Amino acid sequence: MARLSHPSPLAKRLLPIAIAAMAVTAFLPPAAGEWPRWFGGVIQFFVAPISQPVRGLSGWLAPPEDEQVGGEGVRALQQQAEGYRQQLLRAQLDIDHLRGQIAELQRGRQLNPELPVRQMHAAVIGTASDLSSGLLWIKAGRSDGVEPNSVAAVRGQQLLGRVVRSDERTCHVQPITTRSAGQIRGVVMLSDLVRGPECLLEPRGNGTLVGPVEDMREWPPGAVKPDDAVAGEPVRPIVGQTVRLMDPSWPRSSQMLLIGVVERVEPAGNQPLRQVITVRPTVRLERVSEVLLRFASTDTPAAGRDLP
Repeated sequence: MARLSHPSPLAKRLLPIAIAAMAVTAFLPPAAGEWPRWFGGVIQFFVAPISQPVRGLSGWLAPPEDEQVGGEGVRALQQQAEGYRQQLLRAQLDIDHLRGQIAELQRGRQLNPELPVRQMHAAVIGTASDLSSGLLWIKAGRSDGVEPNSVAAVRGQQLLGRVVRSDERTCHVQPITTRSAGQIRGVVMLSDLVRGPECLLEPRGNGTLVGPVEDMREWPPGAVKPDDAVAGEPVRPIVGQTVRLMDPSWPRSSQMLLIGVVERVEPAGNQPLRQVITVRPTVRLERVSEVLLRFASTDTPAAGRDLP
């Protein structure tokens, strides 16, 4: 029967020391464990000079599959073709972006073709330091011709707000959906070209505007009267109709910009026969990344009716 080998006296002494060292290091802060990296850096200092030649030799002995198939020339041609392909795709993206901007500029001019409206795209670079105001910080200012009361739109026709402060290189725009924007007058469109009752909208702070509708008793010429309409009753807006800006306090060049779409129609609490509508813009105005600034040199107030 073989005799069991006994550990040496040195091993007996080292084992408790190793256990004690492990117990101590287990309770040390994480920064205290950085000392082994120093030894790793010393090893890398001596190994790094010879690692590149060794890697090159291994690559020469066992080249990648693409080099084995076609050689260096084919690989260079493939890389060149891939570079051209990426350039072509980026150019197509730029062309699509420019086409969209041209379409927005054309739609904006169609609203008021008789006015000399200047339009320019500008990026949204942030929000104002006072977050409660909801102001958007725009990369365009007085040096670009942007002055207070200039109008900002999105996608050509969607009204965003107007400039309330303009610096040399930047400006601040107040979106119409922020509480501090105040009331805004609009008109419910019974069709694409037929104006219906006017409305006085007030932002609620949740992305919508709410307000009463004008008591309009006569249907305008060209409007398609619903089958359930009763003679003598006011013209009632319906969900899905658009609401456009018609406010004398805004520049003429901004009239008929889109405020939003009717989301809800309900009777007023104190006047059951009076209708109150909820309007929501077609985009989240506080999250846009680019705006279309509109300003004209001959802006004058527009005419409008007073709500009874």
